Parts: sequence; structure tokens; C-alpha cells
Amino acid sequence: DVIIFPQISHVESVVVDPPLFIVEALALKKPIVAFSLKNIKIFLTMFNAELLVPPGDIGTFIDKVIAALKSSSEQESIEANFEKIFEPDTIVKSLMSVINS
Repeated sequence: DVIIFPQISHVESVVVDPPLFIVEALALKKPIVAFSLKNIKIFLTMFNAELLVPPGDIGTFIDKVIAALKSSSEQESIEANFEKIFEPDTIVKSLMSVINS
């Protein structure tokens, strides 16, 4: 399974929250194909940055969806990193890097 999120714009805010679908998809350990928007990129780069597409690049977006559907390596990569990424020390380090950027 692959989660597809074709949103191409967002409103900048002081607090950058991930859309709820990202949290749900990561909890399910599913690959996500999305446009590389700030509030999405921050959370997905730890898992599958290669599935992020420049905003508006529809052709690449479609190619990434097809590739994700054909490949089990994306799923395996997410599963392998999931536990490591959600260790408390890793979460704190990641949040600090976002705050300091």
C-alpha cells in the first residue's frame, strides 16, 4: 500500500504541524508520495525523502506513485527505520534541528 497526498500548496504558519494523515501513515509504516512542502518535508525526510516531489511536477509525482507501488524496498526501508526514528533521543534531536533551522 502507498499513501498518496497530492496537495500542492499550504499556508505558512509559525508552528509547522504535520497533516494528520502523515502521522497516521507513519504509524502504519506506509510509504507516502507527496509534494515537497515545508510542513510535509520536515517529517518525511527521516523516512522516505526520495518519494517527495517538487510542487507542481505532476509527471514525477505519477512516476513516484507507480515506483512505490511496484517496490517493496520502500516499505522495508520505512519499517527498518521506524523504531530507530521514534526513540526518544532521536525525536528530541530532530525537533531541536527543526527549531534551530
